[in-house]
Amino acid sequence: AVSRMGVSRDPSVAVTVGGTILVDAGVLILLAVILGLAGGNLTLSFWVELVVSLLAFTGIMFFIIPKIGEWFFAHWHNEKYLRYIFIIFMVFLSALIAEIAGLEGIVGAFVAGLVLNRMIPAHSTLMHHIEFVGNALFIPFFLVTVGMLVDVGVIMQGPATIILAVILSAAALLGKYIAAFVAQKLFGYSAAQRNVMFGLSGARVAATLAIVLVAYNAGLLDEIFLNAAILLILITCITASFVTESAAKQLAIEHEHTNPEAQIHSSAANEHILMPVANPAHVDALMHFAEILRAPQSKHRTTLLSVVPDNAHAETNIRTFKKALEPHMNSEGGHKLRLATAIDPSLSEGIARAVREQLATLLLLGWPKSGLTDMIIGEKWRAVVHDIDKLIMWADLPAPLTKPRRIALFTLKNCELQSGFDDWFDKIVHIAEQFSMTIAHFGDSQTTLAMRKRLEETQKSVVLSENDVNPFDVLKNNDIIQDDDWLVFASARPNTVCHVPECEHIPGHWSKNYSEHNKILLFPAQPCEADEEFCNV
Repeated sequence: AVSRMGVSRDPSVAVTVGGTILVDAGVLILLAVILGLAGGNLTLSFWVELVVSLLAFTGIMFFIIPKIGEWFFAHWHNEKYLRYIFIIFMVFLSALIAEIAGLEGIVGAFVAGLVLNRMIPAHSTLMHHIEFVGNALFIPFFLVTVGMLVDVGVIMQGPATIILAVILSAAALLGKYIAAFVAQKLFGYSAAQRNVMFGLSGARVAATLAIVLVAYNAGLLDEIFLNAAILLILITCITASFVTESAAKQLAIEHEHTNPEAQIHSSAANEHILMPVANPAHVDALMHFAEILRAPQSKHRTTLLSVVPDNAHAETNIRTFKKALEPHMNSEGGHKLRLATAIDPSLSEGIARAVREQLATLLLLGWPKSGLTDMIIGEKWRAVVHDIDKLIMWADLPAPLTKPRRIALFTLKNCELQSGFDDWFDKIVHIAEQFSMTIAHFGDSQTTLAMRKRLEETQKSVVLSENDVNPFDVLKNNDIIQDDDWLVFASARPNTVCHVPECEHIPGHWSKNYSEHNKILLFPAQPCEADEEFCNV
């Protein structure tokens, strides 16, 4: 319900999900202690074994499993079926490790989701596959299992089960409402956000069932309590569903009036990424990045463009281009790609014409492997920047997309005054969200204030750190840039208010000193009506 209403990114939702995971993990650990107490095994050796097993479990899950995941996705990122099998395998393996550590398997599944989450972009095809199989297979099986546990005969034997179920349900719902009410007052949330927290946390399902079943199998609970717990799950799930549906709708209305999220979604629906392709053999990484950049609300497929010279071989070159890209169209994300060709003697003019014809809003280009300086000062690449007023991104992605932990964002003074500031910053935030990265800003403090304001307006929870320094001084100091940083430089077109001569040296400097880093060089959109000086160049 929350996702359908478009408010899943609200801070209250993140707080509730995170809090629920922590509480469930804590309760399941407490269950192990209770079982030890019931069996008379609560000795010093029990505590030592519990602490050691928890430390071992934590070390494996938060240090070893992520390394395995990073290695796998770095070497098998194009094998879509194998990647899904790997995710399922890691979930079951984590559940097994949890059980060996004396915990319940559900704790391992929770932690597996936490450590693997940042390696899977939220809007990627792999995530869609995971959600589809979960919703279509695992959840129905789980619900059938829950229904099979209910002993209708015990319920009909007397009022004890019904009375106990009502008491448990009332206590559970009241407790969650009080927790949501306290959180609302502490964090300054609205009534709708409070009700969303109450609805999301009020349903008792997996953790409750795991606890009750373990206790029942250990002889601590009887059939009456087991059936009362099943009824508790039924009552709380129904109540929470209605509350969440209503609260999420109200929260969506609040977002409509209090922040530009609705306008963002509206503009995102018209987003169209155009990606010129020079060498189809090197297009995989850029295609994957385009899929990450693409807004989930976009009505347009990403367009792969080939500009061929206007000569006698033009038709042959077009056929060759389409044939070379056929295997890529059937790969992951292929259903969101389309092909386009332009016949033009000039590369820049052909791209510019295609941008206008396709109504593209973002031009994504691969980083040239030779003649780097020409990207800025050469006539060919200067023409691309000059002729196209849309958002332009040059990307070089030699490192696995799951490796970077931080986006090192470099900006020019007064870049927040440019008309395209919100658009490109939203894209950088989108990348950070997909991979759970932080943003380290190197630039003017006024730009940082503008970024924080934008994050607040769009209800984004990405961590942004401030470094009020000259970005060109930082780029000369290799000690400040970390090995796993994703480098982003927000440049400016010549003859605009932000442009400085040092911009022209960034591509060559980065290629020479940071060849192993993922890099993005971007030029903000400069609509003619917003910048007459640019239009008159």
